[in-house]
Amino acid sequence: MTAQAQADLLAGARWRWTAELYERAAKEGFFEPGPRVELLDGEVLTISPVLPEHSAVLGLLEEFAHQQLDRTRWAVRSQRPVRLADDWVPEPDLAIAVGMTGDYRERHPGPGDIALVVEVSDTSLARDHNIKIPAYAAARIPWAWLVLLPEKTLTIYSEPSPGERRFQHEAVLRPGETATHLPTGLTVPVAGLF
Repeated sequence: MTAQAQADLLAGARWRWTAELYERAAKEGFFEPGPRVELLDGEVLTISPVLPEHSAVLGLLEEFAHQQLDRTRWAVRSQRPVRLADDWVPEPDLAIAVGMTGDYRERHPGPGDIALVVEVSDTSLARDHNIKIPAYAAARIPWAWLVLLPEKTLTIYSEPSPGERRFQHEAVLRPGETATHLPTGLTVPVAGLF
């Protein structure tokens, strides 16, 4: 059997998860113990382990958000699920949602709740750039940031084009520049992350 024929056979044999089934399975402990997972396009995928630099940069982003944002208006969520669609429940490294943290006791924030998602990429670059950023655009998330650790850059994506699964505007910032998220007022000096 050729590699393509085998791939075609396996592609047809996959189980497609819905967000409802995924959340019910998680509630019942189906994924425990084990690595963290997320639902991307109907498939349950493991999340890459968090390496020290990734953890440090995420911690710095959290500190900027906690220091600058009004916590009665904005919920800062670190590595927690967001529900983009019936078959998409990713766990961005950071998400800022409208309202307070306690507002999301009964459900995960959806596209209309999310002001900003941030992915910090090292070993997860291919998934973050090629799968998750397009998914955020398709879900009409207004802003996404992608922090690339090896390059020491922060890319700002804005103005989603859902049908094309991409953002219309992209700006790459380097140390010496500052990322600003206008809706929340969050500002992050890129040099302060590295």
